[in-house]
Amino acid sequence: MLTSMRLLPGLLRAACLILLFASPSHAQETDVKISKEQLEALQQKAAEVERLQEQLNQAQRELQALKATNAVAVPVVRDSDNRVVPLPLAVLQAMTNQPPTPPLVQIPPVTPDTVINVQDLLTYFETDPAAANARFKNQTFSIRGIATDFRKPMFLSTYDVNFRLPGHELHVYCLFRPPDEFNRVYISRSGEEIIGHTYNAKTVFARAGAELTIRGYCEGVKDKAVRMGGCQYLVSPSSLSVLPSPK
Repeated sequence: MLTSMRLLPGLLRAACLILLFASPSHAQETDVKISKEQLEALQQKAAEVERLQEQLNQAQRELQALKATNAVAVPVVRDSDNRVVPLPLAVLQAMTNQPPTPPLVQIPPVTPDTVINVQDLLTYFETDPAAANARFKNQTFSIRGIATDFRKPMFLSTYDVNFRLPGHELHVYCLFRPPDEFNRVYISRSGEEIIGHTYNAKTVFARAGAELTIRGYCEGVKDKAVRMGGCQYLVSPSSLSVLPSPK
């Protein structure tokens, strides 16, 4: 097939010659003549061009059909204001690789050192709210997952980091109060970063699509969210992105 495609330009030129020599006006203006064998050879080449062109058209149709078959609809998640939240690709990848959620009765007692996957935590609260409340509410522990979006209320120093998953009615909401040395906290223009400013530098606290481990106090479910208060990132200072503050 590839060899035939490489011959296509030459065959097209041959087809043009057929049309040229077959033209009555050309026969009147020139004395160039070709033999019957040459004419038949050119006609065969023209037929080959048509055959290759049809193969190319068929291949293009098959490619379009294949793309349509393999197209994957990206799940849509919305926030409490019914706004669409762009879902980072890392969320879908993490869900694909996530092992099945273990039964709640198999989970050891919760301690400050406990780390619960976001998908597991949401599953527990959605399938058995009473048992999940008994196990997690009013407890301090850590959650781990892919951050999807941030919210920064006006006139408040606090901000929240959210973890949303397609197919789940609830999401995890983590409330943060920045350290005192940060005199300004805001969301980047792209909406993908939460940034804090000190007097001489700015720090990227979190990025959408990044895996975070956050420790907080579970307040239970409110407004379709498993709420975590008094949150802090479980990261070393060296892992934070610190950039010079603009002059």
